[in-house]
Amino acid sequence: MEEQELVRDIPRKIRGKFTKDLLLNTYFEHTELFSPAANNFMKYGKYSGEVFNSKKYNIFWGQERERCLYGYENPITKLWIPGKHYFFLNYKQMKIIPPGQEGKKSVKRITAFPRFWPIHYFYLQDWVIAKEEGLNMIVLKPRDTGFSELLSSNGVHEYTFQTEDPVFFFVAVERFLNKDGVLSKAWDQINFLNQNTERAFKHLRQKKDQDLYKRASYFDPETGVEVKTGGEIQGAVIDNPRKVRGARGFVNWEEFGSFPNGEDAWMTAVALAEQGGVKFAMQTAWGTGGEQGPGIAAMDKIFSNPETYDCLPFLNCWEDGILPNDHGFFFPVWANMTKFMDKWGNTDHQKAMNYWNERREKAAKGSNVLMDKLIAEFPFTPMEALMRLNNNPFPVAQLQKQLRRVDSSPDIAGVLKKGSLEIDEGKVRFKLNSKLDVIDRYPHKTDQILDGALVIFESPLKDETDNVPDNLYYIVADCFYVDTEQATDWNSLGTYYVYKKKNTLFPTEDDILVAWYAGRPARVKDFHRNVFKAARYYNAVVQTEIKGGGNDLLNFAKENGFLQYCGERPTVFNVDKEQKRMSGRQFFVRIEDSNKPELLQKLADWLLQERALTIEGDKTQYVLNLDRIYDRALLEELIKFTPLGNFDRISCLLVLMATLQEAELQQVVESVKQDRDHIFNRPLFSDTSSRASYTLTQREMRVDAKNNDLIM
Repeated sequence: MEEQELVRDIPRKIRGKFTKDLLLNTYFEHTELFSPAANNFMKYGKYSGEVFNSKKYNIFWGQERERCLYGYENPITKLWIPGKHYFFLNYKQMKIIPPGQEGKKSVKRITAFPRFWPIHYFYLQDWVIAKEEGLNMIVLKPRDTGFSELLSSNGVHEYTFQTEDPVFFFVAVERFLNKDGVLSKAWDQINFLNQNTERAFKHLRQKKDQDLYKRASYFDPETGVEVKTGGEIQGAVIDNPRKVRGARGFVNWEEFGSFPNGEDAWMTAVALAEQGGVKFAMQTAWGTGGEQGPGIAAMDKIFSNPETYDCLPFLNCWEDGILPNDHGFFFPVWANMTKFMDKWGNTDHQKAMNYWNERREKAAKGSNVLMDKLIAEFPFTPMEALMRLNNNPFPVAQLQKQLRRVDSSPDIAGVLKKGSLEIDEGKVRFKLNSKLDVIDRYPHKTDQILDGALVIFESPLKDETDNVPDNLYYIVADCFYVDTEQATDWNSLGTYYVYKKKNTLFPTEDDILVAWYAGRPARVKDFHRNVFKAARYYNAVVQTEIKGGGNDLLNFAKENGFLQYCGERPTVFNVDKEQKRMSGRQFFVRIEDSNKPELLQKLADWLLQERALTIEGDKTQYVLNLDRIYDRALLEELIKFTPLGNFDRISCLLVLMATLQEAELQQVVESVKQDRDHIFNRPLFSDTSSRASYTLTQREMRVDAKNNDLIM
C-alpha cells in the first residue's frame, strides 16, 4: 500500500503532444467545415443578416460566441478545435494564396479568411495544455507560416471576449508593431469585427483609441463613467527590461530573438502573469529562424531549457543523433508549404523536403554565407534555426553536420575516455571514471555539477625510450579567477585543450585536439593544478592569456615549480619598443581586442583546412580540420558564436592560433638563419688571410644514385 502511494506521489511529466511522428502520420479531411461562419460570409457577404436583437440574431450570435469561447467539433470527422482556432478561421482576414493556384510559380495574393493549416491546429492544441497547466509557450519557427497573424488573433480574442486581463505585444524594433507588424494585424482584425459582425463582436473605444493602445469601453451617457465591454491591447518597444514592469496580463513577445537583454525582460514579466503563485495569464514568445539580434542567445537559452522558464516542453525529435533534450515548440520548413498542400491543408512532406533540399544544393554552389542564411531562415531542425550568422566567421552548416556525426557515431563515442589525472608514485596517470559528468553542452546549465571531467581522444605518444617527446604537444587554457563559492556568475568555466602538433615522429593523425577539459572546481587553484597535471602527462607547453586568470596560473607555476611548462610570450604580440623595454623572460600571450578579429579569422581558416581526400561512391570530398573535432560543446560554441558573449572554449583556440602563428614565425626565422650559411651566400674566393675553409652541409648536397654523382 505504501509503495502504491509513493508511485501516486511522483509528478507526471508534462509535455506538449506535437512530435515529428504526429505531423507525418496525421491526415486531415473536410477541414473546410471548421469555417461555417466564414463560408457563409464569403457566399453572402454577411454573417447572419438577421435583424439586430431578434430571436434568430441572438441564436446565431450566441452560438458563434459559444464556438469562439469553447471550441467547435467538425460535423463529419468529429475533430475538435479550440475556440481561439475557430475565431481565427472565421473572424480574421489576411493575405493568402488564392485557392486552386497553389501549384503556380507566381500568383497575386488576395485578402480572405485563412485556410486550415495543420501546424496551427497542433500549436493551438498544445497552447490549451500550456494554459491549463499554468505554463508559457516559446515558439521557434520558419518564415512565412502565418504565426504573427495567428498570435495577433489570439490577442484580439482576449480583447473581444473578456474584460479583466489586458494583452501586451512587445517588440524590440518598432517596425514589428506598426506597418505590417503584429499590432497592425490586431487593429485590422478589430476593425473587421466592428464593421462586419453586426454589432455582436463590436466594441467602442471611447476612452483609449491610440496607435499603440486600444481599450473596449464607452462612457455612460448619464454618469460619464467609463464602462468596459471587453479587454484592452497595448503595444510597446522594449529596449530595456524595466519597461516591462506594470504589464499585468497576457504578454506576447514578437520576434523574441531580436530583444536585447531578452532573458532579463522575460524574467521581469514572469510576475506579471501570476498572483500569489497562481497563473491568471501567460507569456508567449515566438521567433523566426535566422534572427541575429543580440537576444538570440536568450531565445536559445529559454527555448532549449523550457522547464527552467516555466514553458511547455516538447520532445526533441527533429535532430537525428543529437543528444535528447526537451525544447520549446518547433516545426521545420517542410512541415507547412502552400505549394504542396491539398484542399484540406495537408502538405506532401516528401515533396516539400525535396524542394528545400534542391534549394540548399543550389545555395551551396554560391557561398557559405548564402547557404547558412538559407538554412537558418528555413530550417529543418531547431539547431539550424538558432544559427548565429552576424559576425560569426565559422562555417556553421558544416559544424552542425559534424555535431550530428559526433552525437550519432558509436565509433567516436567508443574512443572517447572520461576520467581524471591522478598522482601515483610520483607520476601522473589517467584514471577512468564513468561517474564524472562531462560538461558537453553550450551553454551549460548552471545548476548542474560543474566539476567536469577530462576527456581523452588519444593518450600521449611515447618514443622508444618510453618518454613523451619534447615539443609534441601544446596545452591552451582559459582560466577563471574567482573561487566557485565566491562567484556570482557561474557561466564562465575553466577550460583547456591538448593539441598535438604536426610531426613526422608518429604515423598517427596530427594537427588535432587530443584531449579537453571544461569545468569549474571549487577553487581556482584546483583548476591550476589540473592544468599542470595535464602538462606533465603530455609533456606539453602551456599557453593562456596573461590577462584575467592567466596571471594567477603563472603565479601558481612559480610557487609550485612548474615554470618549465609555461610557454613564453609570442613575439608577434610584442611591438619593438616593448621588446626593448622588457627584461627577462615573459610568459603567456597578451591578446588585445584589436588582435581578436585576425585570430578569429585564423581559427575559421584552420577549421576549413583540408587534411585528406575521401571517396564515397561517386562523390569525392575533402576531410577538414573541423571533421576531427570531437568535443560537442566546442562545436556548439562555434555554431553559436557572437562577438558579445562568453565563449571559453573558443578563447582557448584563439590562444592556440596565436601559438601556431608564433611557431610558424620561428620556423621562418630559423630557416633564414640556416640560409645565411648556404653555399650561394658565401664569398666567391676563399679567405686566404684567415685560412678559413668550408665544408658542404648535407642540406647542400645529395647523391644522384643513378650516376653516382654528387649534386650541389
